[in-house]
This record gives sequence, structure tokens and C-alpha cells, in this order.
Amino acid sequence: MKTTCLLALFALVTFCGGCATVSPRVTSGIRINPEAVSDILPGVTTRAELIRQFRQCFLGTPQWTWDAERAIAYTWTTSNGATARWYGKILSVQQTDWALGIVFDSSDRVVRYDFFKSSSSPEKTREAVEAWIHAKS
Repeated sequence: MKTTCLLALFALVTFCGGCATVSPRVTSGIRINPEAVSDILPGVTTRAELIRQFRQCFLGTPQWTWDAERAIAYTWTTSNGATARWYGKILSVQQTDWALGIVFDSSDRVVRYDFFKSSSSPEKTREAVEAWIHAKS
């Protein structure tokens, strides 16, 4: 009986306690969920309304701006898919860089907005936002 319990405990530790998945967490910036921007209406929502709404979410000023602030982006980074041994050693971490890009017209109304992400680097995310801004300018 004692041997069976020891074997069962060994199997439990070896096969079940070996690793655990850590849920995504924000490691820099503040995450913006699509629900948070669902009230933005292109051609209707103004910059002032958007800034007022984002201040309530503690976002502050945008991290990136282009074209004399006619285009802006808020950014954040998440770490997902971390796998950890039961003794705490992290085996792998996947970092994802995110951005919400927003373009305004000459009367400071939102023209369009979109979300961007890159698993390679913040620079790749910025390049994607810039390409999007200039593709429809």
C-alpha cells in the first residue's frame, strides 16, 4: 500500500505538476479592450470626447503621434503563454505589443481607428500603424 501511494505521488508530481499556463497579463501600458472604443463613431466623435473618455480610463496622452497629431496611438504590451515548472522556473514567455491607432480630420473628428499587434517588436507594431495611417491619407 505504501509503495502504491509513493508511485501515485511520483506520477502526480511528474505528470501533473510539471508545468502550468500563466494567463496573459499587461506588462507595460494599459490594455484597451474593443468594448472600450465601441462608442467611437467615425465622423462624429471628436478628439475632445475621445480624450475625456480615455482620461477616465487613466490612459493619459498617446505614446505615438504623427502628422501634427492628426494620427495618434496608445500602446501596451502583454506577456502570454508563459510556461512554468512547478518549482517556478519559467521556460518560455511570448510578448505581444499592441496599439490602438486613431486618425482625425482637420476638424478634429475621428476618421477611423483600428487595433494592431505584433509578436516581434514594438517597432513592427509602429510600422504597421504608420502604414495604415498613410495608406488611406
